[in-house]
Amino acid sequence: MGAGGTAAVHLVLLSPNYEYVGVPSCVLLGLGFIALAYNLFSWYSWLTWPRAARTKLLIIAIANALFCICTLGIMSVYAAAIPKLVVIYWVLEAAIIAAIIMAELSIRKRIDIPASK
Repeated sequence: MGAGGTAAVHLVLLSPNYEYVGVPSCVLLGLGFIALAYNLFSWYSWLTWPRAARTKLLIIAIANALFCICTLGIMSVYAAAIPKLVVIYWVLEAAIIAAIIMAELSIRKRIDIPASK
């Protein structure tokens, strides 16, 4: 759900208004389609749960981490042109995604561990 929201924000809100965001539209569209792709993979993972759950969670966690790295990298490249409000949005988005990554890895660690009696 979060990746779908992120994709919608990038594709519907930010990329058409790129001149206010301070980042080229093609970069914002790229981020949006990346978020859309891992949103689709997340839905696929949910629909096919628990088959290969540990692997799927690892893939999603890595995709989330790479998305954060890309976003923060873009922020550093376009730092002079990005308004403070967009910087705040992306920093908050990265913080939320980082928390989700920690939760995904925590859940992944507990999968397939037999409960003690």
